[in-house]
Amino acid sequence: SGKPSVMVVYAPWCQFSIAMEEEFEKFAAGSDMDVYSFRGDEEREFVQGNLNTDAFPTVNVVKPDGTVVKYESEVRTVDAFNKFVEETLA
Repeated sequence: SGKPSVMVVYAPWCQFSIAMEEEFEKFAAGSDMDVYSFRGDEEREFVQGNLNTDAFPTVNVVKPDGTVVKYESEVRTVDAFNKFVEETLA
């Protein structure tokens, strides 16, 4: 869409997705960017081919040019997400 966004690819049965949900929702509520959640367990081929996803959850920043950058850290907090977004878009 020509503007950056953040997307999490998750699976509702994944313990790590469940554990991250509250922090990611807080991040989304405080973000001035578009933030999306995509259920990836039902679309494995698509998320592997297009959204850097081999495991759940996977957080990506989608840059204005469409480039998808994967969040590689296991630290899943509002502050960590904000830092990742800021550094990715700098």
